[in-house]
Amino acid sequence: MSWKKSKTASGFDTLDNAAITADGLPEIVKTLKKFLGKRLTFNRRAGLDVSSAAFEVEIDGIRITIGWDIWSGAFIMAWDSQGNDIIKEIESFL
Repeated sequence: MSWKKSKTASGFDTLDNAAITADGLPEIVKTLKKFLGKRLTFNRRAGLDVSSAAFEVEIDGIRITIGWDIWSGAFIMAWDSQGNDIIKEIESFL
């Protein structure tokens, strides 16, 4: 299954891929790091529980969450309108 763009409850963009399991998150990060290089930096915030796993990164200083949950599968989520622009850029190479 390919990535599907939709909106979060807050109205910001998210890319979801229900076919990717939680153990696929490192490969997503590797792909993003390869494409974005030094533009992608890691934040110290991360979370893990039975139904989800996520961590925050910054791309050009803009907060983005990369994660997995039982409802969406893998996701790459914006937190604001600047993040929407980053999601559009990521969508173009995934």
